[in-house]
Amino acid sequence: MHQSLEEYEFQLFKWHVKETDTLIDKMIKDETSYIKNQTDTGDTEQDDSGMVAAEYYMCRVRYSHVIHLASLFESMLQGECDRLAQAIGENNLLFKLSELKGEPWLVKRRFIERYGQFEVPDEIWQPAEDLLKVRNVVIHANGAIDSRQPDQKRAIEKQPGISIESGYIKVSGEYANQAAISIENLSKFIAQKVQRGRRITAHGKDDEP
Repeated sequence: MHQSLEEYEFQLFKWHVKETDTLIDKMIKDETSYIKNQTDTGDTEQDDSGMVAAEYYMCRVRYSHVIHLASLFESMLQGECDRLAQAIGENNLLFKLSELKGEPWLVKRRFIERYGQFEVPDEIWQPAEDLLKVRNVVIHANGAIDSRQPDQKRAIEKQPGISIESGYIKVSGEYANQAAISIENLSKFIAQKVQRGRRITAHGKDDEP
């Protein structure tokens, strides 16, 4: 294998985002039409419970997009660490992944860069770290951002497709799609560099043109 996470994973993820966005758009349109019909017929007590449910569904589905994409990213990192360790040989490692301390994704980055003999440019890496910041708020605080430090809040809110409403993160379909592209590009970059490192380890030279 030339990469630990196949491209179809990202293709399926982007398909999933498109399908759920289509469903969300239809739900919102139907509920908007229903509320307008009540207004047009002179109802004094409008029933907007359907819109509340549609917006709740939209929020939860898009949170799930963030969680799933972050899990793909972390699976890719673990897979590339495993590929390097296998190529080098466990007995030849100066340090093992389990011996490193810190955030799991940063530990794996250090491991990959050290044994792959390359550096991941910060501009390629940053979108993934931003995604994990959003994921952590979604998982650990149910999307509530008020308890975060001001600099953390600003870092999350400045991301395209992310907004803050009533103290909660709101994720758009635009954000999920753009984050998927960024993670896919990062995955390809790391996979290519790791594959090159494996060739050097196996043959003792870089045969890349």
